[in-house]
Amino acid sequence: MLTYEKLSKKPGMFHTFTGLTPKEFDKIYTQLEQQYPQYEQKQIHTIRPYDFYRLRTGEYHRIIRVKTVCRGG
Repeated sequence: MLTYEKLSKKPGMFHTFTGLTPKEFDKIYTQLEQQYPQYEQKQIHTIRPYDFYRLRTGEYHRIIRVKTVCRGG
């Protein structure tokens, strides 16, 4: 299996796979690693008006989410 550890030991091959040097990749990875928790929280709290679900037939169907409002009497 090809892993980061193996690939980063061969900078030429690493560059072929990623288009970056191992040092450039590490810099970007560090930035993403710091920002990802914020992104993930934003995604969790994002309300999407619809989702797509794939059926066994391979077709995609759009499911529309409806916001329900309960009114107390």
